[in-house]
Amino acid sequence: MQVSRQKILEFTDEDLGLIATADAGTYPDEVVLAVWEELAARGVVVEFIDPPAAPGETPSEDLVTVATFRNYVHAQFAQSRLLTSGMQAFLFDDNTIRIDWFWATALGFVKLRVPAGDTVEALEILRLGTADPTAPS
Repeated sequence: MQVSRQKILEFTDEDLGLIATADAGTYPDEVVLAVWEELAARGVVVEFIDPPAAPGETPSEDLVTVATFRNYVHAQFAQSRLLTSGMQAFLFDDNTIRIDWFWATALGFVKLRVPAGDTVEALEILRLGTADPTAPS
């Protein structure tokens, strides 16, 4: 594919930066190379910025395990209690254990994790959910 140098010259620095940093396969390699060459000729420095996390996505290093479950159904039930209370809750290793439950012990069972800031509230919700309703208060 032939890229018109004149066409590339018409783009702004910002537009060229977007083309240069687009996902692989979005533009032909020849176009991306020509755009990088034009950016270099203009002396433009392109900074790579990580996009903000979408709602519901939390980096795993910010998550704390608040409970582990041998049974996937119990883990899912506990997760739904936290989700209905308005906090984020994630199950880890649940798919592997559902497929082959022999891995449960090696993986440390199904883990229920919440953002670090919600740990105390999550533990309180889970504690209240496991209380015996027939026990005297």
